[in-house]
Amino acid sequence: MKKILSGSLALACLALAGSAFGQTCTPTAGTPALNGSNSNSTTAAFDTCTATNQLAIICSSTTPIGAATDAIWSITLGPGAISGNLTVNTTAPTYDMYVALMQGTCVDSAACPREADSGGAGGSETIDLTGLAAGQYFLAVTSFTSGQCGSTTISLPTLPVTLQGFSVE
Repeated sequence: MKKILSGSLALACLALAGSAFGQTCTPTAGTPALNGSNSNSTTAAFDTCTATNQLAIICSSTTPIGAATDAIWSITLGPGAISGNLTVNTTAPTYDMYVALMQGTCVDSAACPREADSGGAGGSETIDLTGLAAGQYFLAVTSFTSGQCGSTTISLPTLPVTLQGFSVE
């Protein structure tokens, strides 16, 4: 009987642990797609308190990011040379942001070529885009502390655009 109980308990733990991994995310409602059309500009303010907690872990890590809200933006980089800084600003003096740029798909196991968590409460976070490959990325703005959120803006560098047509007349 003890073995059956132990086995059942182990299976239940595995089932619960599995639900914390393999999570996907989608761009948060109200966040604009970031691409060449909004280069060298600052986005309208977005309150991350209106977002939901989509990810329990991030950046191929098993380190939990907590139950804080995860505001997600879709970003398309390139083609062409990519350079400059993407800066996330907040007006909330107690919001200690963590910012990650996920490459490819919006899942907890996605590689994060860039992360930022040095601004402290009320501070800005900056990600250097120099040298990144062209393609689809997702910007996650969250916190390691549950309940931390606030109004944010994103300052974008000039993002390369795709030539849609060319004519010599």
